[in-house]
Amino acid sequence: MHGHHARFLIFALSLVACASQDGRRGTPKPLRAPATRFSVDATFALAVIEGNYDRRALLNSPAMAAILRHRKMTGAPTDNPGGVLDKMMGRIKNPSGAAKVLQYWRGRHAKLVRCAFAARRHIPDRVSLDGKIILAAGYDIGVASPPDIVLNVAHPHFVAAPAELCHYVTHEVHHVGFLALRKIPDVSSALRTRKALMSLIRFMTQMEGTAVHAAYGPRKTAGALGADADYRVYRDQRHAEQVRRDYAIALRRLERAEVEGKFNQSLAGEVLTTLSSKDRLWYRYGALVARELEQTSGRRALVLSIRQPEPFYLMAAKLLP
Repeated sequence: MHGHHARFLIFALSLVACASQDGRRGTPKPLRAPATRFSVDATFALAVIEGNYDRRALLNSPAMAAILRHRKMTGAPTDNPGGVLDKMMGRIKNPSGAAKVLQYWRGRHAKLVRCAFAARRHIPDRVSLDGKIILAAGYDIGVASPPDIVLNVAHPHFVAAPAELCHYVTHEVHHVGFLALRKIPDVSSALRTRKALMSLIRFMTQMEGTAVHAAYGPRKTAGALGADADYRVYRDQRHAEQVRRDYAIALRRLERAEVEGKFNQSLAGEVLTTLSSKDRLWYRYGALVARELEQTSGRRALVLSIRQPEPFYLMAAKLLP
């Protein structure tokens, strides 16, 4: 991720080659599986946290390019990169804490790449993953900006627990695989009709829930389930039941958002906040759905539902109280 001497670390994993028959001769013909390659780029975070940077260089960096791609993908303004950078810098409240995160991962970039590979287990085999794990500061906590991901080393969650960066890498790389097969519904149009908003909610519940679930196994192995509140649904049955009830209540509220063709955008916005950030319901309910689908139909069914989501949507409806 970061370093004077640590520019990029490239760590590649060669996947097992498949074989097919050459129809003319009947002889085996090897087929190379899609790439799974990631490098760690810490130059942006190091420059900003150490205070040794040129503003123009930051604006032209791979990190800013990835952040602007993410903003465009999610419908956020991209016409003022300088303003975006200024806001990012303003959000860095604990630079010494961020420096400790960078120090923790110095010399451990290969482990971060292995954390990226951990997502492969829940991504269709034929999806190629070939990008950068970019360490930045001041933007969100972690975002997918295919083919790359961007992580905010200055975020309080990582400052408190630097090892958490690994599991967020797994989460965001899963998004990269998901978005290779599906496109996020247009966010701006989602607030115009209940049907469009429900389409966005179903999509986000699956994308976020399957990413939470993709990191469950590695977190459990590392003894890190308690480090992130989203994973309480796996350990606390009463909490899981409450998440199911709250998600159902949110959907019922949406039914009242459109009356006689008029859509209540204020109410819709409140529901979206509850689902996405306040109570993180589409993360937590989506994780419950992903776990149930995997337990009842197998991991392959869960993975295939990324491309063909009907089984996931059916399970999501089935789990509602």
